[in-house]
Amino acid sequence: MRVVAKHSPPHRTNIVRGDGKVRRLENELSKMLGALMREARSQSIRAEERRKEEIRLRQREMERYELANQIQEEEKRVADFDSWAKSWILANQYKEFIAALEKVWAEAGHDLTAESEKGKRLLWMKQQADRLDPLVASPPSILDRKSELNRY
Repeated sequence: MRVVAKHSPPHRTNIVRGDGKVRRLENELSKMLGALMREARSQSIRAEERRKEEIRLRQREMERYELANQIQEEEKRVADFDSWAKSWILANQYKEFIAALEKVWAEAGHDLTAESEKGKRLLWMKQQADRLDPLVASPPSILDRKSELNRY
């Protein structure tokens, strides 16, 4: 009689035992059982190592995902900061221009009262500069209602 135990890759363990002139199958059973138990233990250890590796891979993936989110949030904060700074710079350039224009018009003797055309124009310009300035409360504007157009 002959007993053959074969295992699939990656380890291809083959155990062949049988009756012979020197060995009897009954005497080889304990060796075969030991070999099978060692192989089962090895497979169990390899399966546990694969499970742990899968956990490590998932953890690394979660860390990469979290890092990507943190980077995206930081980039958004930097973009917001950049937008505020650019708006503030532009608002101040507008305010300097408006002050220079007001001075030129005043020196030229133009009527700059709130009821005059040039006075109304200067007031409107100052409001638009304030709308851009992130450090100043924005005055109301018809432009604030722009989003209403998408509703119709």
